[in-house]
Amino acid sequence: MVKLFFGNKSFALIFLPVIIILFSILNIFLGQQKNIEGSFFGFFGNLYSLRSFFSYTLAPIIILINSLILNNIFNRNEFMKSNNFFISFMYVVTMSFFSSFYILDNFLLAQTGLILMLSQIFKLSQNKDGRRCTFNSLFFFGITCTVYPIAFFGFPFVFFIIRIFRPFVLREFFLAFIALFIPLLYANLYFFIFSTSKFNSLFFVNYLIEEYSVIIVLISFLFFYFLLGISKILNKVRSSNIRLKKLFKALFFMLFFSFSLGGVEFFAFESTTSLGLLILPLMFIIPYAFGEKKINRLATIVYYGFFFLALGKFFIPIELLKI
Repeated sequence: MVKLFFGNKSFALIFLPVIIILFSILNIFLGQQKNIEGSFFGFFGNLYSLRSFFSYTLAPIIILINSLILNNIFNRNEFMKSNNFFISFMYVVTMSFFSSFYILDNFLLAQTGLILMLSQIFKLSQNKDGRRCTFNSLFFFGITCTVYPIAFFGFPFVFFIIRIFRPFVLREFFLAFIALFIPLLYANLYFFIFSTSKFNSLFFVNYLIEEYSVIIVLISFLFFYFLLGISKILNKVRSSNIRLKKLFKALFFMLFFSFSLGGVEFFAFESTTSLGLLILPLMFIIPYAFGEKKINRLATIVYYGFFFLALGKFFIPIELLKI
């Protein structure tokens, strides 16, 4: 399965909906992500009950869309010499550990907004007019902040990421602020008109994973692949062109972005949900753990263990998962 997605075989993407449907069916009949009473969407409050058919249907569809956009960003920017579709597969399997995979919530929508933001930022160039992409990227970030308000604390990181690709241009800077505050303005109007919640509850976030033993295992797998891939990335950066160096620099800023939000959230609100945003930059790093020319056997073996754990968690009693 790893070889299928790792090669330049676009037909492998056909299996993504199959995998997503499989996880969704297992959750419906065996999972624990169906006993939640409500979901919070930032300035928009609780838009509907999580038990609705709409939520269960839309979440997997957004997961599929996110995975395809991430993969498109990876291939379009030539992170590897040939097209690679493993990133979409890795994203789907990793997200299957999160409640957002099965039930629509603000965290999943925040991921979508940040993915679209990255897609626009990575189109920026030093020598081309960047007003359109700068505006679009901050507009998507603004939308992210409306459903996931704590993301607003990460604005300085977004600004520095844009500065990696573009020099400081006053006109673009003002456009960026306008783009950021357009969705926030409408969200604030909605918030005050409909009184969706108290202001101090805007930073409330939905839980992601309740099973603590699963959290530890998931972090261990991701950290293993990070360590395996980072040395290869550093070697690649030394011999790569300026453009690719900027892309990797932006990804490391995204890592700090996620860590910083997680720190703010932990100390201010005693939650670690934002650390889940680490998944996005890690998806660009993890493929290097498998190598470019020849697939690393150890990484492959470990990944099959990761995949079967994603399936097997549905059959493990919930009491054991909370140990």
